[in-house]
Amino acid sequence: MARMILASSVLPALRTLRRGLSRRHRDPASPKWRIAYIPAADDHELSRWFRPLVRLMMRLNGFRVRTIDLATTMRDEVKRSLAASDVIWVGGGNSFHLLRELRRSGAGHVIASLVHDGKPYVGVSAGAVVAAPDISYIEPMDERGVVADGDTAGLNLVDFRVIPHLDHPFMGRAARLIASLERQRGHVTHVLEDAWTVVVNGAKVLVHRR
Repeated sequence: MARMILASSVLPALRTLRRGLSRRHRDPASPKWRIAYIPAADDHELSRWFRPLVRLMMRLNGFRVRTIDLATTMRDEVKRSLAASDVIWVGGGNSFHLLRELRRSGAGHVIASLVHDGKPYVGVSAGAVVAAPDISYIEPMDERGVVADGDTAGLNLVDFRVIPHLDHPFMGRAARLIASLERQRGHVTHVLEDAWTVVVNGAKVLVHRR
């Protein structure tokens, strides 16, 4: 059964994760909760500067964090680290770059298998986008050039599309354009402000607007 949190921003995703884990058998403040953190943002993007802050927030909330750099970690080690984690967390950046790295490293296939078997997945921004069946819809927000071969199939973890950053001062305009286009195409979408999250628990999908 799939258990997922899809969000625009880190803090709402982290709060939602803690609430969800508090209902399970471990104390969420215990370092025994292990997060496999995949930043996978383009090193030329500003988002790379947020990675240490994201790790710090996770640790301050009592999680043990293992960062997986898809550019440098061997496939076998990626698979072992993901399998050994309690939660898979995929961060933001350029969605097309992230998708390319997930494919190249083999992590995408491993993640899809583990999530479908019930391992919790947290996707923030680009990490939420790649959970969709296809990510071509996000092109008004993210540059597509890194997947010039035209294959934009996502991880297919959910049957809808997440549009993040509706109220963001820089990306909000693109989010609104994407939402309008997706309505015309008849696709099922969840458009998220930065404080909102989508929580998936099997077939149940809830949007938390707080």
